[in-house]
Amino acid sequence: MKILVVWQMAGYVDVNANTLDNGYVETEQTTYTKLKQKTLKNFMTECINKNVSPEDINDYVDYWHTHETNCTLREFLGLTANEYVMWATHGNDVLYEIIKNRCEQK
Repeated sequence: MKILVVWQMAGYVDVNANTLDNGYVETEQTTYTKLKQKTLKNFMTECINKNVSPEDINDYVDYWHTHETNCTLREFLGLTANEYVMWATHGNDVLYEIIKNRCEQK
């Protein structure tokens, strides 16, 4: 399914996007670019709302390293202490399980 995504910057940028089978939206822009263009919400909130995919975590980490966020990486990502340890220990693959558990708790 083709959709049109409009991101606000100095002007508007039209981007063709595809809705993926998992419900996430894939665009031609990087998540890092999108982070600079909108008010930041934490990574986990954006994942649960399917605005970004778990694979985008590296863009959030890069952004945290290059910008003054006034919070820890764990806080910036929106992970609990236990979730952060799991992610640091097992890598990005554990994010799907973390998101699934968060959604089931709602």
